[in-house]
Amino acid sequence: IVLKNLIIRALTGIIFVVVLISAIYIHPIFFLILFRIITGLTLWEFGGLVKHYENANLQRTVNVLGGVYLFIATFVYANGLTDGKIFLPYLLFIMSYTPLFIMAIFIFVWLDDTGAYLVGSLIGKHKLFERISPKKSWEGFFGGLILSLASSQAFAWFAPEINRMNWLGLAATVVLFGTWGDLIESLLKRTLGVKDSGNVLPGHGGMLDRFDSVMLAVPASYIYIELFIRN
Repeated sequence: IVLKNLIIRALTGIIFVVVLISAIYIHPIFFLILFRIITGLTLWEFGGLVKHYENANLQRTVNVLGGVYLFIATFVYANGLTDGKIFLPYLLFIMSYTPLFIMAIFIFVWLDDTGAYLVGSLIGKHKLFERISPKKSWEGFFGGLILSLASSQAFAWFAPEINRMNWLGLAATVVLFGTWGDLIESLLKRTLGVKDSGNVLPGHGGMLDRFDSVMLAVPASYIYIELFIRN
């Protein structure tokens, strides 16, 4: 059973990465379609989690439509078809920055997850926040951090116009805020007594499970890039 779950998880992860990379580089319309779907599913799953509270009053359909509309509106803005008065910097960042930064953020998140899982499974003894996420350890955290920092130097070689220290800083920012986002969703699920936010991705759970780290890593990276790289 463990081996079967591992194979399913690995295959799902590979397909997901291929689809994501393709959407980023093939054509903007593919990017729009994929992330419109991701945005909708993530908000739908969030509504499903929140409804576990008896007094929660969240209109899931309205919430999803609002989020999807905002993402589409941001895409239209990025292509110069409307003004930007009503749009949020968080989504604007995703659409208007170069694919290199977008790819770097996702790779740092993926490597952080991988390093944290492998190192934590092998030598993890000191719990990161046991009450929130019993399986996460400090050893795993630093394992993921080191792997992401190391990978940042490959980006420094590929894009030497951005110095190595800035790449290190961006990777560290992604890991720190990505871990925070992961812990926030873990706390939400533990509070509500659910294991996964959904079941869209076999072996991984829902979209919210996959993008909890990105949701905080992206705006933090936006601020870092504006302060230390673009200026």
